[in-house]
Amino acid sequence: MVQRFPVSQKDPPAPHKALVKCINKYGISFEAVDPPVAVLKAMPLWHHPGEDSEKRQENNGQRAECLRINHAALTIGDGLEMAVRLENPEHSTRDICECVECNEDRVEHGCENPHACAKKAASRLGQIHPRWIPRLGDERGETEPTAPDDDSEVFVPPDKITSIAQGLRAMTNRGGEPTERPAPRPRRRGQALPRAQRTVVYIAGVIHTPPGEKSTAAAAFSMEGEVNEQMGKCIPATSDQSQYVAEFFAALAALRSVNENTTLTIYTVEPLRTHTSVNP
Repeated sequence: MVQRFPVSQKDPPAPHKALVKCINKYGISFEAVDPPVAVLKAMPLWHHPGEDSEKRQENNGQRAECLRINHAALTIGDGLEMAVRLENPEHSTRDICECVECNEDRVEHGCENPHACAKKAASRLGQIHPRWIPRLGDERGETEPTAPDDDSEVFVPPDKITSIAQGLRAMTNRGGEPTERPAPRPRRRGQALPRAQRTVVYIAGVIHTPPGEKSTAAAAFSMEGEVNEQMGKCIPATSDQSQYVAEFFAALAALRSVNENTTLTIYTVEPLRTHTSVNP
């Protein structure tokens, strides 16, 4: 579960099918703030979750296969044990190095070029972010945190993990859980004016009759009180061009111009007949 190896979603290997399904379902990943050296050494050397994305990752190849099969170098700790010989003054860079470690790898593990494998292990360690690689000889002696007094406000960090299993995190998908939807907002037709308590509105139907043409009607209203608004426009040509229809359009327009908490007192004025055009 810790490694980042790519596995085909269509046809993964049989031993990995259930594992990959579990990882994808629960979003399992590994994360730790300050893991101890023992946990860092137990992390996988290949397909490490802390691989440096800016560096080319070499998880395969002849030397990588030899390290896994012949040297059984599977963890960070195994890689460090392979790479530490490069600092040994008795070690030679030739493939026939006669140092103790290379002789053991050549005789007991069947490796033809132990130096190349040690160099590969060091290169592989360099492809992982440094925060995941313990320094040689660094055992980070752990000390128990001192518990503060009950009245103290000193921050006490959580206990450090002691195994890889304690660093696994599951980020589940909460898409299937019911979510509380907010109450719908009431829809208002037209633009609501500021809250008002009482307003008087005068409506009128204006009839315009050009010489030799049909009459056209226009609706008009004027408000007085806590809301001041005026409007005048021609009514649709498909409607009856009469005073009563124009007054109806004026009253409807006045109602749409205020919010629901406004009390309107509507008065009608004497019908107007004019030969002056009213701008729509």
